[in-house]
This record gives sequence, structure tokens and C-alpha cells, in this order.
Amino acid sequence: MLSAIVPTKNEALALPALLAALTAEVDEVVVADAGSSDATLEIAARFGARLVTGARGRGPQQNAGAAAATGSILWFVHADTGVPAGAGAALRGAAAPWGCFATTLRSRDPRLRFCGRWMTARARRSGSCSGDMGLWFRRELFTALGGFAPLPALEDLELSDRARAQHPWAVLEPRITTSARRWELEGTTRTMVRLWALRAGYRLGVDPDRLARSYRSTPRRPDPAPLPPEPG
Repeated sequence: MLSAIVPTKNEALALPALLAALTAEVDEVVVADAGSSDATLEIAARFGARLVTGARGRGPQQNAGAAAATGSILWFVHADTGVPAGAGAALRGAAAPWGCFATTLRSRDPRLRFCGRWMTARARRSGSCSGDMGLWFRRELFTALGGFAPLPALEDLELSDRARAQHPWAVLEPRITTSARRWELEGTTRTMVRLWALRAGYRLGVDPDRLARSYRSTPRRPDPAPLPPEPG
């Protein structure tokens, strides 16, 4: 049985498309919400998702969702992810006990197209999988690892580091897509530099609380105009 766990906070705009796609691919969807004030919970209920509330922070949210899920495969999916047909079959057929998906950033910006390819190549080479790449685990491994650490940031990187130290991984096809909204809002080059700096700081042992404060304190640009639909 395959369970998808979706951490949310005010994701009413993105959630309907994700849940419509997930219900065709998985056996169960668990929405782990951190206190949404929009229609997130109503949308989740309308799609028949199991609701978990009360946890704060993406790591604790995903742990709470995993605890409520009943599947033997746990797939952690961000609300702005695009799920293609065949993703569920790829997960059920995976031989490795954990991994992520090949990923494309939804943008016309060639720098972001390249970044998605680079993220995928990095994950295949090193097992360094980020949360927006659709991390997945067989339940027994997720339990043995103790789930996500209660960190204010980079909980996905920390867990994938622990998993790859002892277990093989797989980067699955078909490719999922992930929103480039963070990159577009903050500026593409600036966001690339900041995310690389966050990773480097983590690798060098900088306190995650300090890294999270630095990330949250950066001024954001106004929302860009919506992108036109991509061909195909």
C-alpha cells in the first residue's frame, strides 16, 4: 500500500491539482496541516484525504502524517508538486528502500531548467535528495531512521544524509515538477546563491536555527506575473 503525505499551510491554491493527481496514483493521501487559515482543510476533506493537524514545522508535520498513514511506502509530496501519471507504479516497483524523483522546475527561465537537471544529477550521484524532489521511504526504513529531525530548516537534507550513509537509493522516473515560485519571487540568481550557501553552511556545521533565521529574513520581491502555460 502506498501513502502520500502532504505537509500544508495555506495551500488552497495549489492543493486541488495535487490531490486530483495523487488520488489516481496512491492508495491513501494524508494532509498534515500546520494551522491553515484558508480553505486548505476543506479542500483536503473534499478529496477524501486523511487530515492530521497540530504539528508545526515541516519535519514534525511529515512525521505526524507518516504516523497516521497506513501504507508500507511513504511518499512525502509538497503541495506545489506536479505528479505525473505512472509515479505510483514507479514507487511500487522500486527495488531500493528510499529515494526521490527526477525533478523539473516549472519555469521558462533556462537557468531554472538547468537547476532542475542539476538537482536530479546530484541526487543520482550522491543521494542528496531535497524535499521538493518527492522523498520516499519504505516504512520500516523510515521508522528505523527515526523520521525527520525537528529542525527549523534542511530536515530533508539531514534525513537523506542519514539514509544514504547505510542504504542504497533510487531516483525514479517519470519526472515530477515543482513550482519555481520561491525562485521567481526572490530572484533566480539570488535564490540559487542563497540555497547553495544554506547547503554549504549546513555541511560546515552552522547551527540550523541560524540558517533558518537567515533564510526567513531575506526581503522578497513582489509576486511576478503568472507564467503562460508550457507547450505540451
